[in-house]
Amino acid sequence: MSSIKLRPIYEALDANQPKQALKLCNALLKKKPDVHMVIALKAMALIKIDASPGPMRDEAVELCRSIQRSIPPPSDETLLNTMLRVFRASGNLKEMNECYEVAWQKDPKNEQLASGVFFSYVRVSLISQQQQTALKMYKIFPNQEQYLFWAILSMFLQGETNQIQYQLADRLISKLYSEGKLETNESLLLFLNILKKQAKHKIYLDVISSPSSVKLLDASIPFE
Repeated sequence: MSSIKLRPIYEALDANQPKQALKLCNALLKKKPDVHMVIALKAMALIKIDASPGPMRDEAVELCRSIQRSIPPPSDETLLNTMLRVFRASGNLKEMNECYEVAWQKDPKNEQLASGVFFSYVRVSLISQQQQTALKMYKIFPNQEQYLFWAILSMFLQGETNQIQYQLADRLISKLYSEGKLETNESLLLFLNILKKQAKHKIYLDVISSPSSVKLLDASIPFE
């Protein structure tokens, strides 16, 4: 559907006028009842009118579920984000994640959908799943080393309760360091924290005093 026809709905939602947005959605759905984006925006309007448990929230969730059950399943990023907001506002976190999981399974080479899956886990602190997703992303997109750092960070976040995760993170990031691929202040600090957590004091001192680390850390300190 044309973005021009949807614009008044977005404007009503942005102006905190969900009842007006709902009215506009219903008018469009009378003409074209199967347009997923309008159905999702109607769900958003309903949840904005009343997010507390009750008929409006139930209808909003069911509208998004009806989109999710469609064949083929939804994969448009804007549509998925709208559904995600409804599921999150209604407390349906599992279904929020499933939106992106199903879409990515359908189109595994879609980098945006892959990122959507990862961040859907981040939003609800499913750290093990975000680690697995980041590793899968790096396998599919090997030139995007940021995904490997996402996986290493996820391992680090699990280290307090599972020391093996520190070891796995150390193994991966040490290899990157030896290859000269720690090119950001954040990646270097992550490496140093991983070493610190394992009490690898000598290696920590060697790394932090190396010319490349000194240069990187100095560059991150703003001038007064």
